[in-house]
Amino acid sequence: MSHDLPPLTRTWERLLGVQEILATTIGSVRRYCKDLRPSLLTAVAQGMNDINALAADIAAAPAAQGKTLSEGIEPLSMPIEGTVQENSQETYDAYEGAFTLLESGDVTKAAEGAKAVDDATKACLAEFPASRSRDCLLLALCRSSWWSRASGGRSSFEIKPSGS
Repeated sequence: MSHDLPPLTRTWERLLGVQEILATTIGSVRRYCKDLRPSLLTAVAQGMNDINALAADIAAAPAAQGKTLSEGIEPLSMPIEGTVQENSQETYDAYEGAFTLLESGDVTKAAEGAKAVDDATKACLAEFPASRSRDCLLLALCRSSWWSRASGGRSSFEIKPSGS
C-alpha cells in the first residue's frame, strides 16, 4: 500500500501547480484587464456597425423611403441596447437622439441622425475594440509568474496590439 503514496503525492503536487497557474493567470487578467468590458465586444460591435450602415442608407434615401427604412432600426438596436447602455451611457444617449432624427421622415434631420450615429459608433468602438479581450488575455498570461517560470524569465514572443 505504501508504494501508492508517491504517485498520489505527485498527482497532488501537479494539481496544486495547476491551481497556482490558474490563480496567477486569473489574478493577472483582473489586474491588467480591469477596464475590459467583454460584453461590448464582437457581437455588439457588429450590431453597432449594422446600425451605422442602416443610418447611412436612411440618410441617403428620399424622405418616404428613409422613413420606411427607419423601421429597421429597432430590430437591430434591441439585442444590443442594454449592453450599450450599461457600458457607455453617452453612446446610448447619442443613439436614442439620432434614432429620433432618423425616424422623422425629414431628409435633413436624417442626415444629422446618421452623422450622430456614425460619430457615436466610432467613438465607442475606439474605446472598446472587439480585439481587446484577446490582447489583454495574452498580456496577462505573459505577465503571470507561471509564464516567467516556464520561459526562464524570457519572453519568447512579442505581443502587438491588434491592427498594428
